[in-house]
Amino acid sequence: EPSLMCASGLHNDASESKPAGTRPQPLISGVESFQVLYGVDGIAPGNVAVLAPATADSVPERYLRADQLTIAGAANIEKTNANWSRVRSVHIGMVLRGAAGSAAEKTAQTYFPFGNAKASASGAAGSAYAVATDPGTTFSAPADGRLRQTLSFTVHLRNDQEHQ
Repeated sequence: EPSLMCASGLHNDASESKPAGTRPQPLISGVESFQVLYGVDGIAPGNVAVLAPATADSVPERYLRADQLTIAGAANIEKTNANWSRVRSVHIGMVLRGAAGSAAEKTAQTYFPFGNAKASASGAAGSAYAVATDPGTTFSAPADGRLRQTLSFTVHLRNDQEHQ
């Protein structure tokens, strides 16, 4: 059964055959997809310019994946940190499934972890966050007779993370 897991602190239990490390604990069972986007202020994907604090208004203009905030290379640590300091909110999307046989029909479906919306240009059903380059923005479920539900929410970060 897929689950949302949490890795707890280090352990070194001599009675177990496992080496010291983290012990994963299930938090919520039935989580088939868990996606995170970061609401950023004043930066674009792969931003390499360190912006002055005065150029931002503390309102997220777009949502990016973690890999779009990180700039590769040891020389870019300051730029990566500057990008992460521009995160103003966190958007979470999930697809949850029920027990086998809980759905009325056995049909394959596509789910959007960040919710359904009509695409502005085409008017087709989908998600405003669904993009071909990010496979996590859609989830194709098999025809297994399980009831599925999407859940999405946004957490706005109250405190500005700018470095003074």
